[in-house]
Amino acid sequence: MMKQWEMDRDEAFLQVKAKLERGADEAERGELGDGDEVLEELRELIEDRQLLRRQR
Repeated sequence: MMKQWEMDRDEAFLQVKAKLERGADEAERGELGDGDEVLEELRELIEDRQLLRRQR
């Protein structure tokens, strides 16, 4: 059981590391998103989902 936990932990670490490397690469290429724009898009998505739930 402990061995499985260690393997899961190692896999999770590798996934986080890969995600951080992708983010760093995007930043170096200047592909960072504008935080305000992202938040506005999220607000709109949340609003749309809430409207769909109310219509059901």
